[in-house]
Amino acid sequence: MENFSTTPGTSETVGGGEVAKRNLFERLMGLLVEPGTTFAAIIARPDLIGPVLLIVLTSLFSIPIFQFATAHLPAEVAEKVSPTTMLVSQAVGTLVTSLIVLFIRALVFYLLGLFTGGGASYKQALSVAGYLNFTACLQMLFTGAALLLTGQYINLGLGFSMSYEQISTPNGVLMSNLNLFVLGYLVLSTIGLGRLLKTSMARAAIFTVILWLIVLALNVGMTSIGARLAGGAA
Repeated sequence: MENFSTTPGTSETVGGGEVAKRNLFERLMGLLVEPGTTFAAIIARPDLIGPVLLIVLTSLFSIPIFQFATAHLPAEVAEKVSPTTMLVSQAVGTLVTSLIVLFIRALVFYLLGLFTGGGASYKQALSVAGYLNFTACLQMLFTGAALLLTGQYINLGLGFSMSYEQISTPNGVLMSNLNLFVLGYLVLSTIGLGRLLKTSMARAAIFTVILWLIVLALNVGMTSIGARLAGGAA
């Protein structure tokens, strides 16, 4: 059985061509400057360390945001749950949810490979799906750093003028998901899927947009349900 690894080397053969092997740092930097060849290297030598590390870092970078959210809890909620308990539950919940989403996304990519005849293994799909968290990691790093420096939550999306409370509404979720980091994700996903599925960029872009719209609709729907339940409880 082939093991997950990030051991650097010299080259890897992919599709009859030579692709330079890359260590973890080189892969992350490569996603910024040359994503096509970087995804080729990831597919040639898939690993699990990079994807898991990105998820852990994203959760850590989110801590200032969790602290801000905890400080803005309604008084009746804050009286029932301690800030520390809320902070830990949010961080752990984000970590676990991100890992679950990773394996589901990888499964979808793998099934798309079967559908298109790309022939990608689940391991390769898992690695590509994991490295797509790079943009989310950068977004949390930027947002968390801005929050620590300014003391204000900066909405990076089209709803930049919304208050923190408005961002938690269905419309706020929709508007906040329209930002440059999400655009970067869509570009990386298109390139990564194109390489993984061995298909055209146009077809990969269609798959990417459809999957993103499904996830966005689920997020907006869950936020809407949560708001209705909260309103009913009130």
